[in-house]
Amino acid sequence: MNILKTALGMKVFILVLSNAMNYLIEDYDNSITLRGSHIPNSPIGKLFAGLARWDSLFFLQISHEGYLYEKNHAFFPLYPLLIRYLAKILSPILFWLSVDDLHLISGILISWANFIFATYFLIKLGKKIMGDKKYSQWCGLLFIINPATIFMTAICTTSLFSFLSMAGIYFLYRNVNWSHDKAAFIMPSFIDKAISCGFFTLATAARSNGSFLFVFLLCFAANSLFSNYMKKTLNFKIIFKEIFTLGLFGIIQISPIIIFTFYGASIYCTGQIQSPYCSKLFPNIYSYVQETYWNVGSFRYWEAKQIPNFLLASPMLYISICACFFYIKHDYKRFFSFSSTKSSKDSHEFLNNPLLVPFIWYWLLNIFIITFIANIQIATRILASNPAVYWYIGQDTMGKHKWVIYFFIIYMLVGTSFYSNFYPWT
Repeated sequence: MNILKTALGMKVFILVLSNAMNYLIEDYDNSITLRGSHIPNSPIGKLFAGLARWDSLFFLQISHEGYLYEKNHAFFPLYPLLIRYLAKILSPILFWLSVDDLHLISGILISWANFIFATYFLIKLGKKIMGDKKYSQWCGLLFIINPATIFMTAICTTSLFSFLSMAGIYFLYRNVNWSHDKAAFIMPSFIDKAISCGFFTLATAARSNGSFLFVFLLCFAANSLFSNYMKKTLNFKIIFKEIFTLGLFGIIQISPIIIFTFYGASIYCTGQIQSPYCSKLFPNIYSYVQETYWNVGSFRYWEAKQIPNFLLASPMLYISICACFFYIKHDYKRFFSFSSTKSSKDSHEFLNNPLLVPFIWYWLLNIFIITFIANIQIATRILASNPAVYWYIGQDTMGKHKWVIYFFIIYMLVGTSFYSNFYPWT
């Protein structure tokens, strides 16, 4: 409970710092003051203005007006819908506030509440995976000061996604363990997988990369198939069960992307003048918008002018690459067999922990997408939502990872200052 209070206290601290930086530094972009930005010139608007920059303006616009513009389809609907409906719930209570005020407060409340929920599930998950309550609490403290703190405080999907992904992973793992005597894993039940899939589906409705969380279900299925093959108990029934379960949960988890895609097509692909994607069998408005407006695509960000953004992202990428490399190098057979091989060295320690294999696969997928395809500016906030980051660095923060504490604090402070004044930040 004290750590959760610390998490809330950190949100208040970032709000105070944001206001201080807003007062001391002139905004790089003043478009927030233009009519239609939905940031009111009121006490509430002035209080939270520093936490409503960049993508926040899109979320607020969508929560107010829906998807009026094609460009807005780069942002998935769960967060704006939550803002809209919470504002409606609050309106009879805070009746003296304007609609803009209510949406602004709702966006902040949702972000802060989900950060506290994410911290709670990170600690519970850490206790389960790493087997140490005090260590999991220490990792929770690292999460509270993580380098993407400003994005987990502002009107942004980072906190919401962190909560949904960590909760989903926790329910998948809550009854999982490894056994030297029987199988490599005591597998999750169908119910646990279903609950996990529900959280992963909501994460996908918040951000498209929520679909990557399917890697966890895939790894458990692969472990089951590999383990049964090695024990010579693999049969058609087991294969069919794993494929059917994966197919069912896969369709459910990707459904937000399918629904969102066809919703966009229903708006922009019915008139005489249509966008290029409308003629395709699967009219993917999301990919088109990301490619057209945000320059997302294979190696598109590999330009000389993007070197500063790559440098800003490099500390978190370095931590991530090192963690994955050393884990795989330590026991590559365990990694490529999805922990179906047994070892006398298995323990709760990071490098010896067989339960971490799905996390490493998920981590690698995110590193690949961020580095070669996506907008490199999102690297730090995407990777900061991965609980394994904190388990890796948390074991030696007073030794070889001591520099990470300074990195976290510097990015937290500088990131708040830059973001709050509309300067580019990762």
